[in-house]
Amino acid sequence: MAGRCKNYDPCEVKPKFVKKQLPAKCESKFLDIVRQACLLYDDYVDLATAVKQNLDELYGPTWHVVVGPTFASHIIHEKKAFAHIKCNNLSFLIFRYG
Repeated sequence: MAGRCKNYDPCEVKPKFVKKQLPAKCESKFLDIVRQACLLYDDYVDLATAVKQNLDELYGPTWHVVVGPTFASHIIHEKKAFAHIKCNNLSFLIFRYG
């Protein structure tokens, strides 16, 4: 399903945290990873995969990523390993567990 993220002008792709529990030194990297994914992909699965692979490479496994315009969740995550990021019309739920 297309998320219409890639169709935005690069200057308009500005992800922002809705909620976060991350080390301060990681915050800007999370936003950058989401921004780069949005510039490259418009499919939800591709977006989630790109974000997950980047986080796994940078911070080690096991990261989980949910992408969509709306969703509900109830999750358990490791300490300092959670972010809910909004980028234009999409939300990214990112957490580490396992």
